[in-house]
Amino acid sequence: MDSLPPITETIQKYRIIYVGYVISMGIFVVTSVFEVFDTPVFVNFLEKYNMDKIIFATMLFSVFMIIYFVREQERMKYKQHLEEQKRVKEGIWLAEQEIRNQIILINQATHIAERKGELDNDMIKIIRENTRKMEKQLEMLQKTNVDPRHYNGIIDMNP
Repeated sequence: MDSLPPITETIQKYRIIYVGYVISMGIFVVTSVFEVFDTPVFVNFLEKYNMDKIIFATMLFSVFMIIYFVREQERMKYKQHLEEQKRVKEGIWLAEQEIRNQIILINQATHIAERKGELDNDMIKIIRENTRKMEKQLEMLQKTNVDPRHYNGIIDMNP
C-alpha cells in the first residue's frame, strides 16, 4: 500500500476534531433554538448538568485543535519544502561533479590528441575555448546558487 501524502495523513489523523466541532456546533445551535423557544424541560436539563458550558468548552477545544492542525499542516509543508531543497542541492552537486569530470576528460583527450598530432591548432583552440566556457558557466552556477528547475535561460558569458 502506498503511503499517503503528509497533508492527507494529517487530515485523517485529525478528522475526529472536525467531527467533534461539527457535532458540538450542531448541539450549540439546537440548544440556542430551544432556549429561544423557552422549552422548560430542556432548559432545566441544561441548567442541571451545565450542558451549555460543556458544549461551549467542546467548541472552544475544537477551535484550538483546528488551529493546531493548520499549524501542523504548515509545519509539514515547510519540512517537505526543506527536504525538496536538500534533494535539489544534492542533485546540483552531483551535476557539478559530472561537469567537472567531463571537463577533465575533454582536457585529457585534447592533450593526448594534440601530442599525437591528430588535431590542428584551430581545433585545439575551439576545444579549449569551449571548455573554458563550461568552467565559467559552472562557476557562475555555483556563485548564483541557481535552482535548475527554475533556470531556463542561457548564461551570458560577456556581461
